[in-house]
Amino acid sequence: MLRSPDTDVFLQALYFQEEEITVPVIINRQATQKKWKFIDISATCEKVDDCIIRALLGMHAFSGCDSTSLFSGRSKKGFYDVLTRNTEFCEAMTQLGDNENVTPGLFKSCEAGLCEVYGYPPCRKVNQFRYEMLSKGLESHQIPPT
Repeated sequence: MLRSPDTDVFLQALYFQEEEITVPVIINRQATQKKWKFIDISATCEKVDDCIIRALLGMHAFSGCDSTSLFSGRSKKGFYDVLTRNTEFCEAMTQLGDNENVTPGLFKSCEAGLCEVYGYPPCRKVNQFRYEMLSKGLESHQIPPT
């Protein structure tokens, strides 16, 4: 059993349950300050598509974690929702970290997925929807970086 209030541990347990961990894992995750929630990682993995499980660590790092900044006003749930419905973005998140260099194709897929996370799925370029957001009167701290 793992006990951690941190999302990192939960996502890593899901990711490594498939290949590295040979025993069932139950994570004891703090839902509130006084109550803990028990999550059966093996059962969760059975309900989630393999592509999504393989993409979780890339999505976690891309969307903001202990060592990377998060995108303003966007939660892990927003990224996860796009991950589950956009196979191109899901595949891109599985490729993050495979190589120290990001290929142009991977960059474009990440950029298109980010547009969808911000609610601009027709856009495929971050600068295009940044312009649209600024045109609507949003402040610079409310939009993603270039």
